Amino acid sequence: MSVLSYLARFTAHAHPTPSDTLSLSQLAPAILNSSTVESPEQWALYENLLVSTLTTGDDKSARLVLERLSNRFGMENNRIMALHGLYEESVAIDDRELEDVLKGYEAILKDDPANLVRSP
Repeated sequence: MSVLSYLARFTAHAHPTPSDTLSLSQLAPAILNSSTVESPEQWALYENLLVSTLTTGDDKSARLVLERLSNRFGMENNRIMALHGLYEESVAIDDRELEDVLKGYEAILKDDPANLVRSP
């Protein structure tokens, strides 16, 4: 299945069902291993894939997707910073780690108060 096919399948609804989210998460290895020409659609799919893998607890695939996005756009990209924060929140194992994530958000906003990323 092509990146466009995956994207069409999982962006047809504004609010994916839990079943859609699980299906997309389970396709993470296939999507990450597919060779595609870089496109905006590919990166949109990867962003949706990251959220799906985090939602379903597939931290390993989530990390791989986040690495792909980070390598492409850089860690200084506002959207990548937000996605990295979501990942860190998801894998936090206790309140102390969640507090560290919140402190990271505060540091980002202190450096750039206009750094507000809107949801896709």
